[in-house]
Amino acid sequence: MTLPRGLNGKHSYIKMFSTLIDFIIRSPDGTELLASMDSGHMTVLNPNNELECTGKIKGHMSGFNDFDWYPWMNSSLKGSDLFLTSSKDLPIQLWSSSEGKVVCSWTAKDHLDQVANCLSVSFSPDGQKIVSGGQDKIWIFDTNRPGANSVCEFQTIPRKKSKSGLRGLISCLNFRYDDTGVFAAGSFKGSVGVYDSRTLSDRNSSSFCLFEAHKNGVSQVKFLNDGWSILTAGRRDKTLKKWDLRMIQVNDPISEYIVNEPNRTNQRLYFDTTSIGKLFTGSAESLLEFEISSGELLKAISLGNTVSSVSIDRSEKFAYSTGCRKFQIDDDSESEDHETIINTISIQTIK
Repeated sequence: MTLPRGLNGKHSYIKMFSTLIDFIIRSPDGTELLASMDSGHMTVLNPNNELECTGKIKGHMSGFNDFDWYPWMNSSLKGSDLFLTSSKDLPIQLWSSSEGKVVCSWTAKDHLDQVANCLSVSFSPDGQKIVSGGQDKIWIFDTNRPGANSVCEFQTIPRKKSKSGLRGLISCLNFRYDDTGVFAAGSFKGSVGVYDSRTLSDRNSSSFCLFEAHKNGVSQVKFLNDGWSILTAGRRDKTLKKWDLRMIQVNDPISEYIVNEPNRTNQRLYFDTTSIGKLFTGSAESLLEFEISSGELLKAISLGNTVSSVSIDRSEKFAYSTGCRKFQIDDDSESEDHETIINTISIQTIK
């Protein structure tokens, strides 16, 4: 396999996998990397040792919908290598990456008092709260109180079949980088709502900001370090958008980042940002680098494959995954389609 030139002129290393990689996240201290596989298991990799596999986790029958590292994770502190997972069939679970075992769990329940399908999950920046999203609903849990008793659960719409509020499956969550408790939630109906977890309750579930972002659904939201700007990505959308919460009444993004080769499937393409104002994302064929402030495309590295996920740790070390399902149709009409999957994870340093 011919490797393209990396962001600093070379790859540190690259590893191929036989299973489709849904998305990856580097740990806050950069010592571990989680990869969610299409086969329904999670692979724990060491990005500092040629992506050596240090463990495999399979605890959800339907696979993993979302996961998030414990924000204070530090490999030198025993017991801090923890991450959350959410799925369709089981409660939200807290795992130890070194032991491969569930430490504890929190149960989100639907209106039938059954385990709800949680599509998204996130720690608060201080690690004291857990927020999870499902169909027209958000649950907030106290990290120190595992179980089925949530601190707050509320509908994101005023009533069933309502056309107002944050409608649909809550597909993604992200907290602001401070102790305000403010977080953003995106839905597959295309809207983004911003909430204050300190004031939310079963009786008070109103967002202080709500806007339409992407027609085909929001696949990722992320607060920037200034605390006022939000980046959003959408399904089958050729633009990433930057919004300023102070100017949201205009209902127009202040910047757009154009992806010339948009993904034409419902596969999520994840982006990430650096502390120096760079945005990295993928497209159907390339890895892209943008200047956040100006929206200028700085680099487009052709890989000949879909870049599905990008993750950057606090030390600015960079990882991305590639791969999507591709079908080769033979000329012989009697032959069946053959699925060909090329999946890789690459580690680089940012110049």
